[in-house]
Amino acid sequence: GEIINVNNTFVVLKKSKHIIDTIELDGNNRFVRKITDLKPGLYTFKHGGEFQMVLLEPNDSIMFRPNTLEFDESLVYTGEGAKKNNYLINEFLRNEVEEKKVFKYCQLSAEDYQKEVDSLKNIKLKKLKKFKNKYDTSDLFNKIAHANIEYNYYFNKEIYPFVHYRGNKNDILNALPKDFYNYRKNINYNDTFLKDYFVYNTFLRWNFSNMSLKEHYKHSESNHFKSSNVCYNLDRLALID
Repeated sequence: GEIINVNNTFVVLKKSKHIIDTIELDGNNRFVRKITDLKPGLYTFKHGGEFQMVLLEPNDSIMFRPNTLEFDESLVYTGEGAKKNNYLINEFLRNEVEEKKVFKYCQLSAEDYQKEVDSLKNIKLKKLKKFKNKYDTSDLFNKIAHANIEYNYYFNKEIYPFVHYRGNKNDILNALPKDFYNYRKNINYNDTFLKDYFVYNTFLRWNFSNMSLKEHYKHSESNHFKSSNVCYNLDRLALID
């Protein structure tokens, strides 16, 4: 690959928390690394304070070219294995744009909000189906792509009580439809495959915050909620444990 507007002289390649290599840039700010005995999965590459994930599978030969001034927005993959990664980075960017829209939807009633986020999810599923019909995708890509859609949808559901403009969070929780969080029954809280994936981690943070809010109101004498409340954060830690 090649780094435009470099911040330092190297790129770090990681798998989970393990550093695979620190790759020096040449005089043209380019680098190359061949991985033998590749373990298929999500890898992280980092340059300066910027990082992004890349899906690598055997026989991939991927080049990427980010500009550090707009790292994610400028990132483009080419080569064998590029299409799946361009799909994933485009979904990442769409989720960032969509988040602002979702925050506005949070001011709707729970029923209307669910219709809006259901619609967003269905649009993504249709796009993924179209992509899979056009290209020969692997089971690994399919798993990641579907997880990206599902956990982003779950994240949208979890933030609703926090972003809703009404101050009394307890009333908001009590007014939710009974099936609003039905998907929680199927969540794998020990997904070792997705444990380093940002969509999964973002969902988990808000999920624990939300469930802790429900626990907190079972014994709190005040309906006024503050995220810095010691009692609330102890409830959150207990659930995480």
